[in-house]
Amino acid sequence: MAAAEIENEWKSRYREVLADLETKEREWSELEAALRRAASQLAIAAMGQDAALDGSLDEVLDLVKSSHDSGELTTYAVEKASPTATVLIFHCFLRYRRA
Repeated sequence: MAAAEIENEWKSRYREVLADLETKEREWSELEAALRRAASQLAIAAMGQDAALDGSLDEVLDLVKSSHDSGELTTYAVEKASPTATVLIFHCFLRYRRA
């Protein structure tokens, strides 16, 4: 195999992998946006049922609207949120993951 063929094969494979990565990043961004919308809608729907839960839901809404780091919402759900808010957040994620 000539050096030029090897180089062309490598470049072609690189372009394919890059295109796949860009597609996956776009799909992930769309999914994350859908999950953020769902978390907001679920939090709003659950408001008013329990005063303690409302505080957690307000924090969830603030994080969903302001955070650019998707890991921040997960960290909040795992470490800081009330158990009920955590269940609501993960229910929302699972619901939209199946859709």
